[in-house]
Amino acid sequence: MKTKTQKGTLKITPAGPVNAANLDSVAPDFLESLNKANSPMPVEIDISKTESTDSGTIKFLLAAANDCRQRGLTLGVRATGGTGEFLRLLNMDRHLNLITEEASK
Repeated sequence: MKTKTQKGTLKITPAGPVNAANLDSVAPDFLESLNKANSPMPVEIDISKTESTDSGTIKFLLAAANDCRQRGLTLGVRATGGTGEFLRLLNMDRHLNLITEEASK
């Protein structure tokens, strides 16, 4: 998991897709990355490499939102394409800040 602080936001980018197949490795890495954040720092997870959303993706995002809330952090999720559309259909933007445009390089 890659982390960097940019303009006061902790940006977390998993190495690959976030889904049920790799949830057991992604979740602990995410929690370790959160240790780099200071309240009330915003946190952004970039899951744009996740092309196929499944129950593992949703479980991870809800747990991440809860973990951030407990630490006093605000969570944004960058999701593009079908993943972003699917998360919006599930009203995930009620639980987190959903960012569906491409990141600027």
